[in-house]
Amino acid sequence: FLMHADVRLDFSCIFSYIVLIIFRRPLDVMSVNATNTAKVEEPFDVADVRPVEVVPSPVRAALAKYKLLSAFLAFMLLGGVVAAGVVAVVLSTGKDEPEKKTCTYGQQTTVLITRSNAPSGAACAASAHLAALVVPPGHVASVWACSILAPRQLTAVLIEGLGDVVFVGSRKFRTNSSVFAIIGDANNEGASEMVTIDTGLDQPNGVEWMNGALYVATARALLRYNNVEAALRSQATKVLKTVLNAKVFPYLPSLQWHYLRKKGDVLHASNSAGCDHCLPEHAEAAAIVKLGSEADCFRAAQPLVRGVRFSVGFTFTPSGDLIFTNNAHDSVAGDAPYDTINFFQSSTQTSGHFGFPFCYATSTSGINATAGDLPSNAYYGDNPTGSNPHERRYCTQYQQGTAIGSHIAPLGVSFYNASALLVAERGAWGISPPVGYKVSIVTANGSPAGAQGFSSYSPFIYGFLNETSGTSWGRPVDVQKAASNGAILVSDDKANAIYRIHKI
Repeated sequence: FLMHADVRLDFSCIFSYIVLIIFRRPLDVMSVNATNTAKVEEPFDVADVRPVEVVPSPVRAALAKYKLLSAFLAFMLLGGVVAAGVVAVVLSTGKDEPEKKTCTYGQQTTVLITRSNAPSGAACAASAHLAALVVPPGHVASVWACSILAPRQLTAVLIEGLGDVVFVGSRKFRTNSSVFAIIGDANNEGASEMVTIDTGLDQPNGVEWMNGALYVATARALLRYNNVEAALRSQATKVLKTVLNAKVFPYLPSLQWHYLRKKGDVLHASNSAGCDHCLPEHAEAAAIVKLGSEADCFRAAQPLVRGVRFSVGFTFTPSGDLIFTNNAHDSVAGDAPYDTINFFQSSTQTSGHFGFPFCYATSTSGINATAGDLPSNAYYGDNPTGSNPHERRYCTQYQQGTAIGSHIAPLGVSFYNASALLVAERGAWGISPPVGYKVSIVTANGSPAGAQGFSSYSPFIYGFLNETSGTSWGRPVDVQKAASNGAILVSDDKANAIYRIHKI
């Protein structure tokens, strides 16, 4: 009853009326003085005014006679009204608040971590190749850490009392790969200790640190590890592993590994098409998807951008917009697809489509229709009635990226500065002559960065490939900045190392 706004208003009106009655100057008899000098317009004659007696009502008379009692009762009523209002507000506030969800997750287990010294510098075999590495003027390269089995995605954080910590995903084996945390030395110039968080995992490529916990994307599942910071501080020997969603990623025939990044408190991941050139079997395939947050219990993957054959690297601008790399298809006769870097304004748009498998980017960053024989009734549901998906004009309905190379295999991407991006190019297999095998730099045009495309693509760190023999000693996978000093960190899953490139 008291929660109703109109009722609360009625109480306030009643109280105000009572107060006015009590404290108004008592006038049991109202008279008008004939000698009053107030100006009165003619022809009104003040001499004609006669005293007018007003008889008070019984209630008014009683209130006037018992002023103290009336005041006491008024204040008691005031207290009741105030109390009722407070209760109503509290109840209304509680009613308007969303009900807190109780998340039911999968299996929880404790995992025993292992610790070891992390070799770095000259102690690493990869250091013998550094002489062949070309870095920007005024920079120098070193091996930050080695003896890491197939390091892939990097997530660099700064933890108080520990300094630089880099979480590392891997995918050497389908069922026996590991996730690592590498702690930097006192000067944050090299690694001092390697902590194996978990092993026996199916391609745990994606790693992200969020709200004091480590999140890992395996081939099919999203995992969370708690108590990691205590373990890194040697205050615990075990971490708590929770299977948040065992099948958040669809089953794919191939290319079943994912990149993982957060935007605020929401995790995002990449899904490949599961093929070189096909109609994906799942709506979540060939896409970058939102995995959700603790607020929605990470229950489902929702596509943010589709038509992306294979992205294994993306980042967000300060404004919350998405920049990602994409590996085009390889083996369709007559096609000359180029790998791309792409911008999607996710701060204002909820979904987008970049054309796969119907359309692809050409060497001039134009668009073309695929030569593949694909039906027009794809599950995407955005084919215009009667249109031919193999016509170039049809491709204009899709968003398109900027071509940066054919078969270079662009993977990890991160900001070098406010208007430039670094891209790790692993290099594609079976391509002659081989291309990629470097870290490139790309200018992001517009505001937000990338909104007007990308330009000035050029090598930034190269020398992993011997162009004379066509052989490589290293393959860059991800590129990120150290949290403490901004040094560039590059993972290499061929040399099993992480490199550090910094200014002299």
